[in-house]
Amino acid sequence: MPRRLRTLLLTLLVIFVVAMLALVLFTTGRTPANPPLPNPNGYEDFVKASEAVGGSVGDFKTLDRASLDALVSTNAESLRLLRLGLTRQCVMPMDSALTNATGMMSQLADMKRLVQLLGTEGRLREMNDRSADAARSYTDAMRFGNEMSRGGFIITRLVGAACESIGCHALVMAVPKLSREEVRAVLSELEKVEADHVTWAEVLRNEKYYVRYQLRGRFNPVFWVMSWWQTRQAIERAEIKHKTVIAHERLDCCGARG
Repeated sequence: MPRRLRTLLLTLLVIFVVAMLALVLFTTGRTPANPPLPNPNGYEDFVKASEAVGGSVGDFKTLDRASLDALVSTNAESLRLLRLGLTRQCVMPMDSALTNATGMMSQLADMKRLVQLLGTEGRLREMNDRSADAARSYTDAMRFGNEMSRGGFIITRLVGAACESIGCHALVMAVPKLSREEVRAVLSELEKVEADHVTWAEVLRNEKYYVRYQLRGRFNPVFWVMSWWQTRQAIERAEIKHKTVIAHERLDCCGARG
């Protein structure tokens, strides 16, 4: 056998073994029992709030004052439920998400409409020269993105990070309009978000739980390797997005302190 071919085959064998070891570590082992869900669970308030959202909240950046005011008035109950959820401990019900992936994806799409509703409220408040109240809408958006991520998988965290990013970018524009005292209030809220942020270790642990559930009873090494290879880069990109939004929030804290 030519030396070059032998080296190639050996390299492929090493890659295969490493991939198999990674898959075994990722998909096997004792799965920890899920902790009991909080009662009341703020996540359920988020679900109810998202199901009640009406109107074109996704267009909030282009609407005039009258349209924004109408949307906020129409969705007053959704805003109330959302903020009620923020006062409670929040955990996504993992068991129901595992058995109803379609329902989970629909819920996540609705969740994003909630953060757009907060953006609607914040923009209206800015138009009405209520910059401090607008800042609270945007910090609530950041808190919401973090809290809705708890107990969820990578896809849940990606939606949560997107929600945080919407609030974060809007807040950056609002802070220069605030008084020193109002900035201190914003800073206090940002510090709370940072101190209690969902960690990537938590997200990855839940994702492993999801993968084990999907692969239960299926011993197919080739399928495992293909699945690992296909998702490896997606997981790495998701981790970068998670860390990026946290870094932006820390920069917001630094800017507010300055």
